[in-house]
Amino acid sequence: MQRPLPLPEPFSGEANSNWDEWLVHFENCAAVNSWESDEEKLKWIRVRLTGKAQTALQRFPADAHSKYSKCVAALRRRFHPDSKRDLHMMELSVRKRLKEEDWVSFGDALRTLADKSYPDLEEKARERLALNQFLSQIDNPQVAFSVRQRHPQTVDEAASATIELLLNLSTMPFP
Repeated sequence: MQRPLPLPEPFSGEANSNWDEWLVHFENCAAVNSWESDEEKLKWIRVRLTGKAQTALQRFPADAHSKYSKCVAALRRRFHPDSKRDLHMMELSVRKRLKEEDWVSFGDALRTLADKSYPDLEEKARERLALNQFLSQIDNPQVAFSVRQRHPQTVDEAASATIELLLNLSTMPFP
């Protein structure tokens, strides 16, 4: 019995679609399906593009249709241009936790923004940028001081410490 091929979801290029996330998913599917050659990946990427992404591909110069790496580079320039990095950097620097947002989700959002803002930096440096923004947004001075005293190395460590300290404060009896 032949197993079904896991196919990447189609990529439309719409505003709510994320090129980088989609490409990681596509590459994972390529590995599972043993699409080892660039020719095979190129065939599959062509059929998984729809809407604006398909239209953009058709408008690319012929060399972007001949090699997988050139096709991916052209699609990246179109759907994740470097100009968006400046926007992500600004968003990271001003990002505050939303009222309905939990600390873990806030940390995840900061990490995503750091990844989009500085894709060329090492992961540890991007984590530190997200961590610094996370720490700057703890509005309770007592909690902020206590979290910093623990010297968290990751956003997850800071989020766990923040949640723990806030929980302790909320259950502490007041005289």
